[in-house]
Amino acid sequence: MDATLCLTLAIVFAACVVQGGAGFGSALILSPVLVLLISDHKEITAFLVIMGLLLNAMMLLRVGIRIKVRQVLLMTLASLAGILVGTFTLHAADTFWLKIGVGAITIVTGIFLLCNYTVPIKKPNAAYVGVGFLSGLLNASTGMSGPSVVLFLSNQNLGRKKYLSTLALYGLLSNAATIVTFLVTRTLTAAAFQLTLYHLPAIVLGALLGMKLSSKLKGPAFRKAIILLIISIGVYLIVRTVWGR
Repeated sequence: MDATLCLTLAIVFAACVVQGGAGFGSALILSPVLVLLISDHKEITAFLVIMGLLLNAMMLLRVGIRIKVRQVLLMTLASLAGILVGTFTLHAADTFWLKIGVGAITIVTGIFLLCNYTVPIKKPNAAYVGVGFLSGLLNASTGMSGPSVVLFLSNQNLGRKKYLSTLALYGLLSNAATIVTFLVTRTLTAAAFQLTLYHLPAIVLGALLGMKLSSKLKGPAFRKAIILLIISIGVYLIVRTVWGR
């Protein structure tokens, strides 16, 4: 087992503990880190999408369906258009700009979460459509479907279980649609499946541990620490990418 694999196993495990405990954060932590360790951005994105499918399925089994299905379907249907645009972006965009984009999205999301910024929404159905499209675009191009959805649902003042359930069901459907699109466009390669198999124990065990510790990991201090970590990783990715060009 080489040093890079040992490092990615540890990082994936830690990120999945965070995801299991807080309900978000794995892709925000992993995407900017993995692009520094693995050269193929398509492989990373496909891995993150498969991992997201697994994590959301596990979370949904734990919390159950406690949502208004119509709103989730609105987001999911809108995400389909975003997934097509995002898949094109993944194939066409320069890796340098994809890395900069990942870092910028990570930082902006972290700042908004840290500030608990909220916006009054007069047309929630239109907002669900917009959020779904943006989420699908980000998921297919970077492997991060969560930022826009996490910010939007945090703005809705849902209860914790309803928030987690909505996030998990949408993530499950959106990631499944992205995987189908990746299969059709041959974006999902054998290397991405192999990467997933190598990290499967870390994904499952990390998520289970996070869920078990969720009562201890949901306080404001833990949330703030994770958000600051996410912002720091985003800053480091941008600096490292620009510096190394």
